[in-house]
Amino acid sequence: MEAVQLLFPETLSFHSASYFRGTLFFETPAVFAFDRVSHAWDTEKTNFMILNRLFLSVLCASLAALPSLAQTTPAAPPAVPESQKVSARADAYYNFTMGHIYEQQFEQTGAGEYATRAIESYKKAYALDPQSPIIGERLAEMYWKAQRQHDAIAEANQILKNNPDDLATHRLLALV
Repeated sequence: MEAVQLLFPETLSFHSASYFRGTLFFETPAVFAFDRVSHAWDTEKTNFMILNRLFLSVLCASLAALPSLAQTTPAAPPAVPESQKVSARADAYYNFTMGHIYEQQFEQTGAGEYATRAIESYKKAYALDPQSPIIGERLAEMYWKAQRQHDAIAEANQILKNNPDDLATHRLLALV
């Protein structure tokens, strides 16, 4: 056994040897890290074939659909794409939220720059969504908090033209 170890040291491996009654028996030859071992369950070739089949099936399906796409007439473009509606609404939400944050900072610090920023943000949001009574109410209330009563009354009256039963706007006019 020692002669085998001296002649073939590459067959030694920690995991490939076992001890049986004090004698060293070799079960399998050692496998080194960069050796390619071929097994019956080797999936390298089958994975490549699966990818080839998938590519060919997609290619055939797209070629089969190509004539039908050429025969269809293009649809009329929509008046306003849905993505622009969503984008305008998202911008309105963003500006409304920024106005609310500036309003809170104005209430905590009393700094006039925050009042100006809040009013500008509310105006941007109201320009993007002029049908929203909440944005108009917040703008009118911010005018009132910034001691711009004339602007607050004008904005509240504009909101009441669109919705005469708006209680929050009537409350604001009562405060002014």
